[in-house]
Amino acid sequence: MSKVQRWMIAMGVTALAAASAVPAAGAAQPVSFDVRPAAPRLDGTITVTVSAPRLKAGTSYKASVDRVRYVPRVCAGSAQPVAMRRLADGRFTATLRPRPEFGADSPPAKVWCPGPATLRVERFGPGTIMTTGFAKRAIRFVRGRDEAVPPPIPAHEVSVTVLPGSTLTAWAPGRPDRSTPVSGALLGRFTNGAPRPDPLTLMTTEIAGTLALPSLAPDPLCNGSAPPPTSLDVDVSSGMVDRAGIGNALTLVLRGEPAQLFGCGPPGGLTGTTTLTAVAPPSAPMNRMPMIGVVGDIALPGGSQGGITANLLVNWDYTTRWRP
Repeated sequence: MSKVQRWMIAMGVTALAAASAVPAAGAAQPVSFDVRPAAPRLDGTITVTVSAPRLKAGTSYKASVDRVRYVPRVCAGSAQPVAMRRLADGRFTATLRPRPEFGADSPPAKVWCPGPATLRVERFGPGTIMTTGFAKRAIRFVRGRDEAVPPPIPAHEVSVTVLPGSTLTAWAPGRPDRSTPVSGALLGRFTNGAPRPDPLTLMTTEIAGTLALPSLAPDPLCNGSAPPPTSLDVDVSSGMVDRAGIGNALTLVLRGEPAQLFGCGPPGGLTGTTTLTAVAPPSAPMNRMPMIGVVGDIALPGGSQGGITANLLVNWDYTTRWRP
């Protein structure tokens, strides 16, 4: 399930809950809290016990944690509602632990976020009714001297895969076109909320890896030149920009000069770089984007010029890893 799908499900659940929520009427008796520890550590649990009105059939109390401001670090800013059990003395209790949050755009959190938060007790039932604003208590999570500061939220590692069916073609007037399949598994860095030109632009940076070009034939008019490379390193300065309503643009900085990629470069190893930008329409699915890019005006021996056209099918997806 993608993050967008999880977000949509979460929004649907929230909307459904809101539709069934009712504000708390005046409680028959005040709710008193006993929170232990009173100043919870980041790596600890919270036991909350309340004296509250006796429940009617089909109802229950649940405890949760939320906060107005969330810390952009790998920590639990909130806790989903946990059912409270009734004690022999008539009070209700529950234990809350720092756990990964549903839909959190972060690695799993194992500690609480430091700072102020709100401990809430809500009444659920009968049926789908939830009594909002039933009872709350301000708390503060305190970092112990032996506890580290939660690290900043890292970036997603993403894969940019050049799929089967992708080709690269070298062309020039008076020469036959020469083509080769292209494949490659590249990796990049994607961060939600990272600095970007505008809110509707998403950027993948630090794309790097190797492209395979196994069968680009030598140019028949470039005798004595180095043959076309069968693989190309993609420099880490490569990236992809996703502009809402415009589409994706993948810019690959390839290790090798344009004439060398064409097959008309001087003998010896690859030198310099070639920048190839391939674009996809806004309607293209992220798992199979048709992208076209052209490198033109390549200076060839004899004063002629040529070009390289890339027709790529590209899949962009998250991996299971994170980057600092």
